[in-house]
Amino acid sequence: GLELALQVLQDASRRPTGVKLLKRVVMLLSDGNQKGEDGTALALAAANKVKQSGATLVAVGFDAVDPNTIIQFASKPKAQNAFFGDGGIADIVSNFAASYCDIFKQ
Repeated sequence: GLELALQVLQDASRRPTGVKLLKRVVMLLSDGNQKGEDGTALALAAANKVKQSGATLVAVGFDAVDPNTIIQFASKPKAQNAFFGDGGIADIVSNFAASYCDIFKQ
C-alpha cells in the first residue's frame, strides 16, 4: 500500500528537466485492521515516509477504524485530510468532495 505509493512518488521525482511536478496526493483507505502484531506501527511509519516525501496524505477511515489512527495517518491540517465514513462510502465521498479543492490549494 503506502510503500508502493512512496515508490511511485520517488519515481515521479526523477522527471526530465523542465517538467513541472504537480501536487502529489496519496489517499489511504483503511478499516483499521493492519496485519500482524506491529501492523499499526509499521503502517504509521510508512505514512510518515510518504508525508516526509512532500506528498499530502489523505486518510479515509471506515468500519470500526480508530479515529485517532486515521488522524495520525493524515497530513496536516488534520481536519482537512482525515475523513471518516460512519455512514458508508456515500459519507466518505460527500466529505471528500466538500474539501477536494482545498487540498490542492496548499
